[in-house]
Amino acid sequence: EEQIQADDKIKDYSDGKIVQDCLGAVERIFGSIGVLVSRLADGGLILLDDQGNPQGESSKDNRDDVYLLMASNCIAKASGFIGHQCFTLLEGDSMIDDGPLDDYTRGQGEEEHHSLPVQPCMARLTELTLRILQTEMSIVAPGNCSSEEISSSSLIEAYADYQRRCVRTRSKPSITSLAELRRIAASQGCYVSDILDEERRRQQFDTGIHLGDDDNGEDSESCEGGTARGQPHAQAMTVILGEASSLMQPLAAWRDALAPTSEGDNELCLQIQRLCQESVETLDNEAQTLATTVGSWFVADQSGLANLEQSTEDDTHTRSDLLSIESSLEEMAFMCQVVARYCEFSKQMVPSNGP
Repeated sequence: EEQIQADDKIKDYSDGKIVQDCLGAVERIFGSIGVLVSRLADGGLILLDDQGNPQGESSKDNRDDVYLLMASNCIAKASGFIGHQCFTLLEGDSMIDDGPLDDYTRGQGEEEHHSLPVQPCMARLTELTLRILQTEMSIVAPGNCSSEEISSSSLIEAYADYQRRCVRTRSKPSITSLAELRRIAASQGCYVSDILDEERRRQQFDTGIHLGDDDNGEDSESCEGGTARGQPHAQAMTVILGEASSLMQPLAAWRDALAPTSEGDNELCLQIQRLCQESVETLDNEAQTLATTVGSWFVADQSGLANLEQSTEDDTHTRSDLLSIESSLEEMAFMCQVVARYCEFSKQMVPSNGP
């Protein structure tokens, strides 16, 4: 009965659980490869440096040894398997939401699996893949390497593209909301600012009514928070640059904290630094591209700015435009502050003379 009840339980297919289970399997495989490498060194078939890393070309004189050939085949198979799993997760889609496997989920069960991180696991999985590729290149004969299909360069490119997909997916809700607002404005033949101004006037009118009623204090508070689209362009830009910054910061910290302790570690450190640097640059470029798009939308969506270029003798219309321009300037000032802070941040995260 206990077995039947266990089988009836709903399996956990959240992003975090999938990535953690895969990482756990890869960790065990990598540990087994470490034991195998130690036995090869104990048998005098390969040489290790002070950190336990196989030295390049150390097994060249023993290529025909049967035990080394068997071990090399195991290492090549393990390297190919780990590389395939890493690429599958980097290029795969979430089971509970659109986009890549990521910490940022909005599907059902988000609260339940919120404690299962994805980004650290993906970074660790990619690091282990780079390590097993380096071990394979040091021990396995060139013609038998899985790196002919999976290389460090292709892995770094895939990881950088994975980060690009993450920032796009995280920014998608705010951008989609803004795009929908622009679609509504286009269908009504007006500007986005006109819709926002109308909502603001309606909110002020409703708030004034409730403020005059002493018995509806709670309703007044709810009405004050009723408008969530006051500055949609600024909100979208804040989300874009904020999500990009949150993805860039740990990668830059990882890059700057690496310090090789041996010749073998030096090559691996350079690869990981390149991984981090290219990912940070990709995130920065994608954030700038999305933010530039939102900025161009902002200029086109302001009726006051558009009408300012047209001469008019209608005083009422002019006053309305001035109010719209004032609101636009407030949002523009906020966006400038957000962009300025991001520029200062990106100067530290994306040095011109990267590794």
